[in-house]
Amino acid sequence: MLFGLVAAFLLVLRIAMGFFGSRHSRFANFPVSPGAIIRYFTGIVTGQAKRFAGHNPGSALVTLVMLALIRVVVLAGALDGGERFEDMHEVVAYVLLGMIGVHLLGIVLHTLRHRENIAFAMIDGKKIAAPEDAVGSSHSIWAAVLGIATAAWVVALFSNHDTRAAKVRLPVLGTVIQLGGNETGHDHSRVRWCPERGSNPHALRRRILSPLRLPIPPSGLRSVRET
Repeated sequence: MLFGLVAAFLLVLRIAMGFFGSRHSRFANFPVSPGAIIRYFTGIVTGQAKRFAGHNPGSALVTLVMLALIRVVVLAGALDGGERFEDMHEVVAYVLLGMIGVHLLGIVLHTLRHRENIAFAMIDGKKIAAPEDAVGSSHSIWAAVLGIATAAWVVALFSNHDTRAAKVRLPVLGTVIQLGGNETGHDHSRVRWCPERGSNPHALRRRILSPLRLPIPPSGLRSVRET
């Protein structure tokens, strides 16, 4: 759940950049029209794909899909909707991992095809392109501010995490969120753990994993075995 809150913070930053960032990071300049996408992938097959200073149609499309999937994963993890939301959270999380793999594969193919270290270009902002495609600044100060803000959010988030109560107080906002470890409201200090197979099918339900059955009791629970 904590990592989901980190992802939510990064999602907010990326959406803000999509509207107020530099020219190539704005959603309005993403070449994602059906015609542009078809021409781009046709050019890849024929070896005549156009070079883009910013996102090409393939990376722009994958980026938008990943942002949408991250939003669904975060919301499904935050909402208390029982098994339905847990199953949706799990499925969408695996789809997101697949899209991340596609994105990484695209970076590798671009690097090999154009002999350009596109991954490093994402860091220093420098890329081979026409002069008219250049931006006025790499905005290194803003990059440092966003990096510091992200680091501060992560540190404050984990510092405000109450592991015993399974709660966390959101930095700046001050909102207290109940995490998944205590969602059922049961007093686990009085629960007895039976090590027999299948005896505790839902005792350790997690967001991504299927129900767990462990041969040893979790921390804080005492084991009993019928004789």
